[in-house]
Amino acid sequence: MDLLSQIEVSILKRTASSDLYQLFRNCSLAVLNSGSKTDNSKESIAKYPNFDINVLQRERGVKLELINPPEKAFVDGRIIRSIQAN
Repeated sequence: MDLLSQIEVSILKRTASSDLYQLFRNCSLAVLNSGSKTDNSKESIAKYPNFDINVLQRERGVKLELINPPEKAFVDGRIIRSIQAN
């Protein structure tokens, strides 16, 4: 995310119905769901249909807002460090 240009961030933010956004959402869900018993992306998407991710543009980069992420990606309300690095 450090390497995205402002134009690329704008494209991601523009619409949740775009193919690029859906790919980004699904890849993000896969990372958050790492370590699960299944490696099937369709099962993960079906299990977390309300998962969403917003790209918030900041002065010095971007911030990701996770909506209804998998609970196992967090410990004591904080994202697991190895997941955060990805």
